[in-house]
Amino acid sequence: MATLPSQPTLADLQHFIEDTVTERGWTRVPAELMLLLTEEVGEVAKGIRREMQLGAKKPENTDHLAEELVDVLNYVLDIANCYDIDMEQAFQAKWQKNASRTW
Repeated sequence: MATLPSQPTLADLQHFIEDTVTERGWTRVPAELMLLLTEEVGEVAKGIRREMQLGAKKPENTDHLAEELVDVLNYVLDIANCYDIDMEQAFQAKWQKNASRTW
């Protein structure tokens, strides 16, 4: 069974997703993962709309929003795994690139 350390790094999370996908026998292709990711992003938008009280009652806490954000992260990491992208390395490289940009 896939496990996480108590203070996981981004690499730990990515390996956890890879192990979970393997253990459960999920064989999704990137296009399907992108559709599932898009669905979860919609759930995040719905949660934020509720937090802002735009047509919905504000929830007592942000637990549901946190869960939806985790779903989004899960799919992002799963897609990265499909392409053998080391997200920790990619994150650092991207922010080094951003540091030299003019905003």
